[in-house]
Amino acid sequence: MDSKVTNTEAAPVVFRLADLASPYKLRLEQLGVDSPNVHSTRLKEQLLARIPELESHKKGRYVLLAFKADIGPVLHEASQYSNALHLSKAANILRKEMLQHKTKFSSELKDGFGEEAIPPALLQFVCSIEHGVDIKSHLMHGIAKSDLAIAQLLQFNCYSKRREGLTTQIHSKDRETPFAVYVGLKMYAKTRKRELIDKFHEHGLSISYDRVLEISGKLGETVIKQYDEEDVVCPTVLRKGLFTTAAVDNIDHNPTATTASTSFHDKSISMFQRPSKENREQRVSLKITDSRTRKVPEFPEHYTNIAPAYFKKNPTPASVDEVSLPESSLFQRILRAEFEWLEKVQDTTDVDDESNITWSAHANQNRTSECETSITSLLPLLRDQAHSVATIKHAMKKVREAVAFLNPGQTPVLEADQPLYVMAK
Repeated sequence: MDSKVTNTEAAPVVFRLADLASPYKLRLEQLGVDSPNVHSTRLKEQLLARIPELESHKKGRYVLLAFKADIGPVLHEASQYSNALHLSKAANILRKEMLQHKTKFSSELKDGFGEEAIPPALLQFVCSIEHGVDIKSHLMHGIAKSDLAIAQLLQFNCYSKRREGLTTQIHSKDRETPFAVYVGLKMYAKTRKRELIDKFHEHGLSISYDRVLEISGKLGETVIKQYDEEDVVCPTVLRKGLFTTAAVDNIDHNPTATTASTSFHDKSISMFQRPSKENREQRVSLKITDSRTRKVPEFPEHYTNIAPAYFKKNPTPASVDEVSLPESSLFQRILRAEFEWLEKVQDTTDVDDESNITWSAHANQNRTSECETSITSLLPLLRDQAHSVATIKHAMKKVREAVAFLNPGQTPVLEADQPLYVMAK
């Protein structure tokens, strides 16, 4: 009598009655019975009568025979098989949504863009694994950064077809999540080490080093193209219609590490803006192109080429337009708050933990709603040192062009240390 074993010899033995009838008929023919007629139900009754430890169970249109001692292990294996089926179905559902959900890195990593780059079902599945499937756990924990990171890595490492023979698979740009892009760009900005970035990429945690160079080249190409179109070097983070000031100074980088190969002594121009509650308008964000460039193009010549200049004995001051200043009421409200703090400090005799008499505590507590965090941007560095008339004149010209582009009608304001201030004045 043959039998079908579900797993190994040590596994529970389960017979299917339909599979027993056919070999039983063949055995009767071997024993000399002429054209035996095997009735499955009668065969089952004879087996149960002759083997008391055997039990009959019906599953659909099939009849299964199993020993009483094997019923428990059989049920246990069936439950595990059922769980495996549920996991397989869940993985198939999520995989279909992951392959259909497509996003591409545009030009910036915005807050909230991580959720847009992954299917909602995948994010909820990861949250359920980390925090539990009940509603209370979801309401208590919400969506943590670890949930977004894990879900984005799963989406980033999802392949429609895996290529054999490759040690590192090629990731699809349609499923390039912000987390993988951020890790690659961050390591490149901090270390510039190809080996480190490729090692993270090999483990599915980051984009590749070649992809980092491609994104960097595309961003640089897009920025230079915008500078040419606007005919002024002005970073996109700066807004229009805001009071803008600038500062010029030398910037030095002389690394002392034994592995360092370069150093520089250049000139930097920084731009500062004071945003208000009324002006929250952003400039058009950059959109990278589909070109395969990996090298940033040259800056416009009107920015990098510094024309010769020299001092005159009696220079004539340039004409100045009317200065546009913020409303005087804003200064009055701020000054009133400062004097109230001074009076409070003067009248304070007993100091306790709740007394905000220090300047840092006062400044942190009395920030008015009209004042917001200043916008700061560093213009591209210039190779020439700042301690020259030509360089200072060039910086003043570029600042004037940027201010006229951002806030027309405003008088340019340039800040500098004492040696540079003397030349600029």
